[in-house]
Amino acid sequence: MCAISCGASDVSTEQKKEIIYFQGKIDDEFYETLSELDNLEADIFVSLSGGQVETALRSAELAAKNSWTLNIQSVCFSACAEILVLGFEDINLMPGAVLGFHGNSKLKNYLYRRAMNDPSSKCFLQFESRREALMEQPRINHDFWKLQIQMLKPLNPRITYRGDGRCNLLHYSLTNDLWIPSTKQLRDEFGLEFTGNQSTDDPAYREKFNKIFDRSFDSIIFTD
Repeated sequence: MCAISCGASDVSTEQKKEIIYFQGKIDDEFYETLSELDNLEADIFVSLSGGQVETALRSAELAAKNSWTLNIQSVCFSACAEILVLGFEDINLMPGAVLGFHGNSKLKNYLYRRAMNDPSSKCFLQFESRREALMEQPRINHDFWKLQIQMLKPLNPRITYRGDGRCNLLHYSLTNDLWIPSTKQLRDEFGLEFTGNQSTDDPAYREKFNKIFDRSFDSIIFTD
């Protein structure tokens, strides 16, 4: 994780607003830096490939109490797209920005229930009530995870039994490792409100994106 302007916030006395840049993953350093902005106005610029679920929740909950602007500079994957963005009312997708999804706790719990043949299991839902609370924005679709199942196409859910009272280990594979929805789908299907566009709406940018991330993901699906 790197917080730029080289380890400290860049403060403009004229704007009276903190300007912070983050690059990497959502981790404890990310949350601690956000904590220093509590009750301040801030423009937050991010490029985040994912991170820790609980830390993403704490960060989103902190953002929800403040009037910060989230500017996505390049990637916002996994916990960034699934959780962090839910804490912000003012989101800007800058040129080159891409939100990408590859599963969340509801999807994993659905697969766990199938593998265990246990419709009552809540093994992956320990944080879900907090995530649901963040989704109480006017248009956020609580069933967006079902569309993710259609796009990611998980295969062969299976269990390794622990036998010690804890939730068993879930194993599965994805036909598509990463789903990149269109701008329209983010607005209409996810219900996210933002300015700007998914850069991958442009077929030429999709080719560039594939070349950059072909080693990180075996299969990327783009939809319109």
